[in-house]
Amino acid sequence: MNYELTLHDTPKSLNPTMGGGWDGIPWPYIKAKKKWEGMFQIALMQHAVPRHQALVIASAELTFPQKRKRDEGNFRFMLEKALGDTLVAGGWLEDDTPDSYRFERVTFNEERGDPLTIVTLEVTP
Repeated sequence: MNYELTLHDTPKSLNPTMGGGWDGIPWPYIKAKKKWEGMFQIALMQHAVPRHQALVIASAELTFPQKRKRDEGNFRFMLEKALGDTLVAGGWLEDDTPDSYRFERVTFNEERGDPLTIVTLEVTP
């Protein structure tokens, strides 16, 4: 079964030149991760994604207001970690090991627009 989660925001880049700059301080990361976990939890419940799945494969497409080159890893990190932890904490997956959870790729929409993250889930019972 496939699900498409639409979140009206994009993660903050880990690249300091792009406004991320965690500077080794854990609090901005912890705050951002909790924010994304909350958004994922709401979206998973709104789409009635069944719990106790064997495998979830995810990918994401991001839209930004400015058109520029972006490094996938700077945005993938937060999405992959927050979604995996949300799936486990909410009972959608028993664990987020590679046997049961894979975050395949992040792509960038070439069109400018409001910040938007669309996460596609392929769920296997």
